[in-house]
Amino acid sequence: MANQTASFLVKASPSAYEMWDYDFAQQAVPAGLVQLEAILSLTPNNQKLLKELAIGYTGYAYSWLEDDVETADPFDFEEISRLQRRAKWMYLRGRQMAFRLIRLRTKGFDGARAGGLEAFEAWLDKRCRKPGDAPMLLWAGNAWGSAIAMSLDDPEMLADLGYVVAMVERSMELDRDYFQAGAMTFLAAVKASYPPSIGGDPEGAKVLFEEAMERTGRAYFPIQLNYARTYALVNGKRELYESLLREILDAGDVNPAMRLPNKVAKHRARRYLAESDDLFL
Repeated sequence: MANQTASFLVKASPSAYEMWDYDFAQQAVPAGLVQLEAILSLTPNNQKLLKELAIGYTGYAYSWLEDDVETADPFDFEEISRLQRRAKWMYLRGRQMAFRLIRLRTKGFDGARAGGLEAFEAWLDKRCRKPGDAPMLLWAGNAWGSAIAMSLDDPEMLADLGYVVAMVERSMELDRDYFQAGAMTFLAAVKASYPPSIGGDPEGAKVLFEEAMERTGRAYFPIQLNYARTYALVNGKRELYESLLREILDAGDVNPAMRLPNKVAKHRARRYLAESDDLFL
């Protein structure tokens, strides 16, 4: 019964992306995650549930908890630290779900991680060779990398960025289009945000962002949002920054299947555009 219920909920999950109300969704998503966790407790090896939970925790932390971090009083360091920890632990819960999924689908994951980055990359080449492996690698890497971004004062976590990049690069190699070019967008954001010594590559990021927008028909606005907030902002390109954000705000309901992520992007784009004078001095 638990597996049947899980199958039903997973089949229905795409409808969540069509939600039209940002605030309503913010309240609804945690309840949905609690429900999925309850069913998972009855069928702990259900791969579909593990994937949905990895997506859900990662999406919730990005869409709302990071927004709380960004809008907190910049001088209330205790509150900012609390919010960052909350986002980090949500991302780590998403990573935990993705890791469990990987262990069910493949062999040798933990040993490869313990063996260092070179051994891990060799494991990816040997064990992750099918397009169907792309989702588990993307969500594991996305959640892990996002947790790192909430922990930049933790050198041990930052040292794991190479593993994150390796996983998401492999996901992109297997399926460049999965989840609205999700691997491509994530890698572009990493390349634009970090120095070359740990994987940064601004011009490589620009190429990936442009390809991701082309593949999605410029109808998945988190791509433009990340393009603006990483590449354009870091490189002082105000005109590009503002044009990308205005593109998001001026667009209508161009992608009903991804209405909620686009609503999230519009919510942030409005604030980011208003901050332009402060960001580009």
